[in-house]
Amino acid sequence: MEKIGLVVDTAGDIPRDLVKEYDIREVPFYLYFEGEENVIYKENVTLLPEDFFNIMKAKKKTPKNITAKYGRLLCCIRTTRK
Repeated sequence: MEKIGLVVDTAGDIPRDLVKEYDIREVPFYLYFEGEENVIYKENVTLLPEDFFNIMKAKKKTPKNITAKYGRLLCCIRTTRK
């Protein structure tokens, strides 16, 4: 049987246990808060889901997101193919 690889962005909120079990490659969204553009969080890398709401509540702001750059996505796809 032919193997397949999954590459997704973190917006899908796939449970951590499934990501590990099926070796799913995630490309993180980048998040920042208005007025703090110099501090950028990577979803599920430098900002875990359990911390997200606590930070948002403390800052009293809704974060903005930036999608992954093409190069980061391409890199992830290439490593998945191997």
